[in-house]
Amino acid sequence: IAPPQVPDWFSGLADATGNTIAGVGRVVGNVAATTGQIMTNVANTIGAVVQNVGKIVTDPLKPLIEGTSRCVSHDACHSACVSHDACHSACHSACHSACVCHSACHSACHSACVSGGFR
Repeated sequence: IAPPQVPDWFSGLADATGNTIAGVGRVVGNVAATTGQIMTNVANTIGAVVQNVGKIVTDPLKPLIEGTSRCVSHDACHSACVSHDACHSACHSACHSACVCHSACHSACHSACVSGGFR
């Protein structure tokens, strides 16, 4: 049985945070180790993620973001993260597609927001 396909934008986000996704479409490593690595990498590279927010975040969330007044990258990302709306929903579905459990995704996303100063 083929694993679910990882969306291109999620692979891009994983690359930006230094996390490795196998070609077959599964996150490499066990969930605990992967979560810790994602949290560390996201904390270290949050600047790169924010710089690329136009491509990585806006692509999958374009209809949502365009429907709001928060179109500046920082505002859009901050709003999405604190509301656990657009950012959380996208992360949730992407993580399920990549066969990573919800709690790992939630922890990594929460850590990324806090480490990036998005409170």
